[in-house]
Amino acid sequence: MTKEIEFDYYIDKKYTIWGRERYTIVAELKEKADEIMMDIFKNGDTHGLCYDFEYNYETSEDLQPEDNGDESTKELFEESNGNLIITNKNK
Repeated sequence: MTKEIEFDYYIDKKYTIWGRERYTIVAELKEKADEIMMDIFKNGDTHGLCYDFEYNYETSEDLQPEDNGDESTKELFEESNGNLIITNKNK
């Protein structure tokens, strides 16, 4: 009788997901605060300005290779040594 052995694996997956950043702007007028936030939004320079961040997990979606420059978005590995077995990369 052959003894069965357990083999462990893991799958890495790439997702797209919405995140929410919260900001507080101090200004004399709402219009000025709006202007400051629009500049932050356009320039993408939020370093040190965001006081809270959360992922909206309900918006999580698997990415497909065609959405990732035809690179893999799902990869199967052996747990014991981290060897890559297969991906969903387009050939």
